[in-house]
Amino acid sequence: MKTSPAVALAVSAPARGLSRLVAWPDRHAAALARALLLMLGLPLVLGVAAWLGNLALGGISTGNPVVTALAALVRFVSPSTRSDSWAPMIRAFDFIRGPHGDTLYATLFFDLHEKFQYPPTSLLWIDGLRHLIRIDTTTLNWVNAGVFLLNIAGSILLCREIVRRGAASALVEQAPVRLAVLVGALCFVFWPVIYGFTIGQIQLWIDCLFTGALLLWSKDRKIAAGIAIGLACTIKPQLGLLLPWALLWREQRFASGLAATIAAALMVSVARYGLASHIHYLDVLSYLSRHGESFRANQSVNGLMNRLLSNGDNLHWHADDFPPFLAAVYWPTLLSGLLLAAIPFTLALLGRRHRPGLIDLSIGGLCFTMASPIAWEQHYGIVLPIYIVAVCMILSQRSVPHSRIVVGMLITSWCLVGSNLQILNLFSTTWLNVLQSYVFIGALLLLGVLVSISRPAAPRAAR
Repeated sequence: MKTSPAVALAVSAPARGLSRLVAWPDRHAAALARALLLMLGLPLVLGVAAWLGNLALGGISTGNPVVTALAALVRFVSPSTRSDSWAPMIRAFDFIRGPHGDTLYATLFFDLHEKFQYPPTSLLWIDGLRHLIRIDTTTLNWVNAGVFLLNIAGSILLCREIVRRGAASALVEQAPVRLAVLVGALCFVFWPVIYGFTIGQIQLWIDCLFTGALLLWSKDRKIAAGIAIGLACTIKPQLGLLLPWALLWREQRFASGLAATIAAALMVSVARYGLASHIHYLDVLSYLSRHGESFRANQSVNGLMNRLLSNGDNLHWHADDFPPFLAAVYWPTLLSGLLLAAIPFTLALLGRRHRPGLIDLSIGGLCFTMASPIAWEQHYGIVLPIYIVAVCMILSQRSVPHSRIVVGMLITSWCLVGSNLQILNLFSTTWLNVLQSYVFIGALLLLGVLVSISRPAAPRAAR
């Protein structure tokens, strides 16, 4: 039986389009283009398979990743009403401006058990925006849509900056639009980013600032990169560890930008909200380090240990309580946090004769995120530009050493961190609930890849 020309055309057109997308005369460009296409497909395929398997076995569904990605497109014209970050932040901002603002954390966090866990400096963003826009969930999710687009643009520019200097420069020179489409689409399939966008998370701002810091660093604009990290620290203080890291590397420009931004934010915040709330925030950090979270989305050693020891409900989110303190959870959390934080500092001490590169900054951002006792899956949104750095350097920079093992680790890591593998929650009541920490495990693999390919950017000039 003959196939009609119309049917043949309809079947072959997508295949030809796909072929043109990844077909390049230069093998380095072809390898990178195919790698980006593979990265685009794997989280969707694995996520849908996990979702279907989870439904078939009667598990708790956390969403179809394809539907979530498509819904994200809708959010640019009809913003979400979810307020994972906005509700506690707006409540805290209203409270801190009231007559009892000095008791912000004592009242909201400890007495009313509302999980406002951001520092007072985070409220400066709300304080500033209220003069420009209406502060409510819908409007702030409109802002998030803009930040999401900025992160896409930053990711594309970061990829172009790395690729144009390497063996795969044909991608930039011959098809910049196709490269932009491939990289930009990753933001719609990488689960930590798309999930943060879906639930109304300010983490997207940190993602965007970290992407910007990597881009600015790649252009040798170290002061501006430091400022970007400093702004992120007003929301997530853990990244402040990049200040002593920079001092060890003797990166004075980056350190000065970071330190000046943090200092300025602290001075304004203390002047606006008083010193007491800033001091009391230390009590919140101490409490979080002693308890952490058992909920499956906590992708840290603390979450792993709480789940392994059945210390709290790991399938359902409880907005008003934390798991009980257990020394068997606290000490592994503390020691692993110190160990993870020590890795970037150790590399800095070993490489002081050289200048740090993008990989070194990526290692610092990744380790300081993983070292936190509470690292929600959306917090790993900062890892997307790190993957872009790693993939582009491995496949386009001839000087970057790698092997099949390293590439295999990178692919496995991407699958674990970037996919919603909800089917693994079926192991929640068994010792195999270690597998619920698949994002953390994937991040460890990524860390191994980064350390293995890290090389000093260049020797320091002799004085």
